[in-house]
Amino acid sequence: MKIKNGKLKYKRYNKKGFTLLELLAVLVILAALATIAIPIFTNKSEISKQIAHNENVRLLQQQGNAYLLSVDSVPPETTNITQLMVDNGFIKEIPTNPLTSGPQAGAYIVTVGPVGNASVNKTVVEVTGIASGGGGGGESPPVTIAEGAYIQFGNYTAENSETSVITTEPIIWRVIKKQEIDATKEGEELLLLADRIITMKPYDAKEPGNTGGDGFRDDYGSNYWGNSNIREWLNSNEATVAWTTQAPNAANVWFHAPSGGAVNTYDTEAGFLTNLTAEERAQIVDVTHRTIVYNALDGHDGGDAAHGYNSTGVDESVSVAPGNNYNTAWYKNTIDTVFISSLGELADYVDGVLVHPSTETDYQIAYTTQQARDQSNYVGDPANDSTALYYWTRDADPAFSCSIRYVSSGGAVNSSGNGTHYGDVGVRPALYLSSSSMTLGAESGATPATAYTITSFN
Repeated sequence: MKIKNGKLKYKRYNKKGFTLLELLAVLVILAALATIAIPIFTNKSEISKQIAHNENVRLLQQQGNAYLLSVDSVPPETTNITQLMVDNGFIKEIPTNPLTSGPQAGAYIVTVGPVGNASVNKTVVEVTGIASGGGGGGESPPVTIAEGAYIQFGNYTAENSETSVITTEPIIWRVIKKQEIDATKEGEELLLLADRIITMKPYDAKEPGNTGGDGFRDDYGSNYWGNSNIREWLNSNEATVAWTTQAPNAANVWFHAPSGGAVNTYDTEAGFLTNLTAEERAQIVDVTHRTIVYNALDGHDGGDAAHGYNSTGVDESVSVAPGNNYNTAWYKNTIDTVFISSLGELADYVDGVLVHPSTETDYQIAYTTQQARDQSNYVGDPANDSTALYYWTRDADPAFSCSIRYVSSGGAVNSSGNGTHYGDVGVRPALYLSSSSMTLGAESGATPATAYTITSFN
């Protein structure tokens, strides 16, 4: 309303409203927005459930392993330990699974796995574009790499026994198994076995005056993996290994006159883990696993008798055939970063499963690297890359306290007899590598020559 010339003037307003066509257009737009928004909110809800599920699985596996380490004797494989974890204070209560449909739905059950680890009946569900701990971030998903593939990881530095020239060579490994070991990491861990014997070393030096008063160990070394020289070397990141028993020096390893004396001492060699960068070491996942032990002298976490010796193939040595008690023999659990394989691991993942692609020979048969032959001072070493050599396992032969199982050059299982101090036997390391944060090169991984390279750790 305005006043003009003393008179009130009224402004006319358009009383026209929305047309039916305009209202219909608005409704169509709102409906379209709803079709977009509802799935987004639904998807966000499902992602939240999956993230919560992943954290439950990780917690249960982590605390399950902690419980198994706390008990005097690990229960038999497949034993349900879920309620025991609650009763013993390792978890407050069994978490409720937030996933109500699909293969991961249902109650959580924690059991004892095949290598003495806790195993959860549900697995981690991949959440594309979401960091494992929840929220955004766009972390790369775990790499996809097949069992049987080859991968380059770390380097080994060694001194030529004749020329004293020091060389550093990449270590080629083969993926012999994919399984979840660490539930706090995305994806499965890769069980890597060195493609070739990378060095020849005594399993353990002589132990004169050992605390058990064992004459065999005085003269020939111990077959107990837990405090063996080779285990301490493989798991050391020190320039000088802190030996807990006699060091593998010239006085305590096998003397072989044609080779010029003591064979392949390594008391002054830096620990194996010094060959890996800090970033590489961070990708290795520690594992708790069992090892056959000699007898009650070394203590045991389970089993009811010594393992009967069976000088046949790897599979036959651990089979459940009558008279073979590998699965119920005395064993002890250890936690290792790097290790050498047990007969059980070789039987399950190697023998009859994999072959060398170039020769089609069984993969439990091992060959040496040129660097390993150059480092060794033993005169009877293989002459070339295509000649096989025997190598240590970590399982004890209960015939003597100084006897250890090894895989022969023909792939059969044998015994070191009276000596772990022999330095002419190969070392073929193994480890579990996390696949959750690495980026691979463009190689095919099909052969040692085309082994994957790791270009970065995200």
